[in-house]
Amino acid sequence: MFRFLAMFLLVPVLAVAGWFWLNPQPQGNDLNGVWFTSTDVGFVVGAAGTVLKTTDAGTEWDVRQVGSSSLNAVAFISATTGVLVGERGCVFRTTDAGASWTEVTSGVSLSLRAVHFSGGMIGYACGDSGCVLKTTDAGASWTALSTGTTTGFYGIRFWSDGTGYVAGENGTVLKTTDGGLSWQPGSVGRSVRLRALCFPATPAVGYAGGDDSTVFKTTDGGQSWQQYRVSGALSLLSIVFPAANDTGFACGGGAAVFKTSDGGASWVKLQLQQQRLTSVRGLSFPAGTTVGYAVGDVGLIAVTTDGGTTWNMLSRGMTTSVRDVVFPTGPDTGYAIGPGRAVHKTTDGGRTWVAESTGLIQQQLRAACFPVDDDTGFVVGSAGIILRTTDGGTTWVRESCPGMREDLVSVSFPTGTQLGYATSTQGKVIKTTNGGQNWFRVSSPDTSRSTTAICFRTDDIGFLAGSDGYIYKTTDGGSSWSPKLVPPVGMNALCFPSNGVVGYVCGNGGVVCKTTDEGESWLLYPTGVSTALFDICFPGNQEIGYAVGDYGVIIKTTDGGTSWVRQWTPCPTLRLGTVCFPPGNSEIGYTAVSASPVMLKTTDGGIGFAEPALDSRPRISRLLVRPNPAVARALVSFEQTYAGQAELRVFDASGRMISQLQAGCLAAGRHELALDLRGLSDGVYFVTLNSGSGNSARMVVGNRE
Repeated sequence: MFRFLAMFLLVPVLAVAGWFWLNPQPQGNDLNGVWFTSTDVGFVVGAAGTVLKTTDAGTEWDVRQVGSSSLNAVAFISATTGVLVGERGCVFRTTDAGASWTEVTSGVSLSLRAVHFSGGMIGYACGDSGCVLKTTDAGASWTALSTGTTTGFYGIRFWSDGTGYVAGENGTVLKTTDGGLSWQPGSVGRSVRLRALCFPATPAVGYAGGDDSTVFKTTDGGQSWQQYRVSGALSLLSIVFPAANDTGFACGGGAAVFKTSDGGASWVKLQLQQQRLTSVRGLSFPAGTTVGYAVGDVGLIAVTTDGGTTWNMLSRGMTTSVRDVVFPTGPDTGYAIGPGRAVHKTTDGGRTWVAESTGLIQQQLRAACFPVDDDTGFVVGSAGIILRTTDGGTTWVRESCPGMREDLVSVSFPTGTQLGYATSTQGKVIKTTNGGQNWFRVSSPDTSRSTTAICFRTDDIGFLAGSDGYIYKTTDGGSSWSPKLVPPVGMNALCFPSNGVVGYVCGNGGVVCKTTDEGESWLLYPTGVSTALFDICFPGNQEIGYAVGDYGVIIKTTDGGTSWVRQWTPCPTLRLGTVCFPPGNSEIGYTAVSASPVMLKTTDGGIGFAEPALDSRPRISRLLVRPNPAVARALVSFEQTYAGQAELRVFDASGRMISQLQAGCLAAGRHELALDLRGLSDGVYFVTLNSGSGNSARMVVGNRE
């Protein structure tokens, strides 16, 4: 059983209300650090303020969110007092064994990467730009120490006599013998980013590792370092020697834990049961035991009870990445498909998933469509692969279209199981009229333009959308296509609720456009977000809809797109790539992270909230063009929350760039630029603003004079 508890600090209520973790369990954010105060009681920290606690060796987990910044490390000095550190200088402290956490002023805004207590009340933390902090009151207050460098630090270890080390970029290892008042320069002898540091028994013998497969060892207090290769490791993110002898463990890139029994001279790879992740990021072995814990990407938690020989998973769930989710008729039976070769099916609303074999060897699956019931469906994927099932996924028949070898990215059956369409990444369109038994090429509007979605409202009327900002429409079943005017930003998904004349398209820069005349014209609607939106769904009518995208964004409208409210999600650092609500059900829905096994579910339509500052990436907001319509000249204004790169461009209705008003780094704040229309033809133009992490677009009607 997993309990999702509320945390009062800076965040909305965490519970089964709103969007909650469906896969994996207990949660799916990346986990960065772990600390067990005993074999049963432990804490795990990770992205988006994730804090997990167990009191029964991982059978149950309390999942909390402490702040909004990613947390990188955790350390306890007793069973009740501990400290968390993370991005933007955040520090949190507990004195009641994690029942509550209080934010502590660190005095810095730099990312903190590691924390360590040398005994008693004295502790140290390190981070970016040479930052080292010290506390003498068990983390209640912190003071910055001067290191004389701007090198980023990732590992720190101290002893009670004031001897300590910090390790970081360019192979740097600094040493102090006076509690951080002064530092001696040092290096492992190679220009590698050191991410792990361990001095298990004495200040003389220590280990370091980082962005390669090498463990560095010193036996003379950092004066010299020996190098040992860890075969199979892509990087090393944590090193521990729990018994302070020659037996130690390391983890990092490569989805494995590595063990040494000879003081680091040789290492053996201990494969974890599941390989859905790229990195194991943290290790913790309670002192004097054979019990250890490992944490990593996509919520991975593993345990060993035999000193690391075998590892069992504490996190559970489907491990295959997901690209598309379909619940054809109701909230219980659904399908998840992705880069793997199997189609996963659930009949209990996502609590359990069964892999249905497709017989594929190398192909990757991209999109699915079950047009009328839970049994008959179609899946498309790489190299022109087409799969068809008529028995709910128990068996799959492989179909193909002669000459089609490109990746198929979208499939649409508008009115039944006989007539359908699919499109490739290069915009080639194929069609079937006999339930997928045979497919043939039809006209393609422009095979030089990247295509992301196909959607047919009727057997003859359909639409194509592309990543370079276009929509094409056909009224004759794909024999001919005509372009339609939309903002020149990448379009990622199309939706026509109940196959009506009202439709929606979403794309980069938080763009949502709506048509009420069967796709002849599209109006841009403000969404309040600037991140890319990758999927859009109106499950039962034209009024209630959802769109999902980068940085865990989920937005909802209840008035047909006129206004949108951002909803709270537990994964604000992840990219949501697909969203599905069963037909006629606007309360129970599912969304999945792109190319990841992470899935969320809601049973109440989600919970809206005012968007907090989730991260420090450059943002753009309030892009305005005034007056609009404009004669001869207009003023373009926008606000940038943080300093960063910004590019402001003007396009005509065909998507051709007319001018570039700005390119380069801008300071935070409000900016205004003049738009000269005198040399242009009368008509519609689009102003786009790209900050490197999101786009925004506005349409302007311009007249020369």
